Amino acid sequence: RHHSQAMGGPYIGIHLRRRDYIKARPGYVPSLEHAARQVCHHLNRLNLSLTFIATDADENEIDTLRQHAHQL
Repeated sequence: RHHSQAMGGPYIGIHLRRRDYIKARPGYVPSLEHAARQVCHHLNRLNLSLTFIATDADENEIDTLRQHAHQL
């Protein structure tokens, strides 16, 4: 697949829903550890190293996601 030239270089983008989604669909929200594993899997699969994260998570949750990603 052809990748276009993205500002800042090639990256993947994820939408990590937390607040509203946890309330609406509590059984379908992945743990932050699982989300980090999925992000790392796709970064490796696509040979990329940057991720753009759109989220309503708080700073602690984002830090937790980063910590899990660095452990993989």
